[in-house]
Amino acid sequence: MKNKKTAKRKSPHLSKIQKQLSKRKAHIAALDERHEVLLKRQKAMLKHHGGLDAKASDIIQLNVGGRDVAASRETLMAVAGSRLEELFCGKWENRLLRDEKGRVFLDLDPSAFEQVLEYLYHFKLGCGEEYFTRHEND
Repeated sequence: MKNKKTAKRKSPHLSKIQKQLSKRKAHIAALDERHEVLLKRQKAMLKHHGGLDAKASDIIQLNVGGRDVAASRETLMAVAGSRLEELFCGKWENRLLRDEKGRVFLDLDPSAFEQVLEYLYHFKLGCGEEYFTRHEND
């Protein structure tokens, strides 16, 4: 008889756990809602600044200090966290400075940039350190 009465009464621990679970579920629901809002804002920013259709295989036409240069988006973005990755990841596509022919304009020394580009290409292939070590004294 005692077991039936005990089973019908809620344990104080069970009640506490259920309250905590309810709070956690509400918190998760709020986080999910916030996540959806942030995803919508991100999509709107991409639409405004460009980049919705940016692909790693895109060939980017550049005007580097007056010299025509072409590179794949993948090569330009080879180093995670770099300025070039941020510029060419696509999210700023409509904000990049362009010349009269529509090429992305970079006010840099073209010879120096070509060396950077060559390094990025080798880095992408997985031999960037080796390339850098070999050409450090050039």
